[in-house]
Amino acid sequence: MFRIRYPHQRNSGALWEKRPLKYQTRPEDIMPEMDSRIYTTGTLPPRPRAHIRTSSTEMQHLAIAWIAISYAFALVLSGTARSNPFGVIVINKFILSLLTVGVSFLLHELAHKVVAQRYNMWAEFRMSPSMLMFAVGLAYLAGALIAAPGAVQI
Repeated sequence: MFRIRYPHQRNSGALWEKRPLKYQTRPEDIMPEMDSRIYTTGTLPPRPRAHIRTSSTEMQHLAIAWIAISYAFALVLSGTARSNPFGVIVINKFILSLLTVGVSFLLHELAHKVVAQRYNMWAEFRMSPSMLMFAVGLAYLAGALIAAPGAVQI
């Protein structure tokens, strides 16, 4: 039968016991000319400010997500979306959402991109089509909103 052994029940032959290392080596012990200070866990220092590097795919994804998230907010804000999803009230709220929520969304995602690129990393926004459809569908059917249009991938 299988028996559980706890840490206070020492058994020198147990395979699962962790034995301490006899010798701890450092890089300078192996090669004296090496210095352990060159091994750091930090990141590269930020590079000087430069232009934001974008691609046409990223611009397309940002535009689609901007329009979809603004339309979802317009449906929620109008309150009458179920009866007429393209009515005058929804269109007015859509324009308002494009200028407020949409611009905030763009600035938020571009801020992620700028910080990543400043630390010499590749970063591009990618929309999530399923989450965009879910957001618009939920706004239309239930009048609720979950805004997760995509993410900046690093």
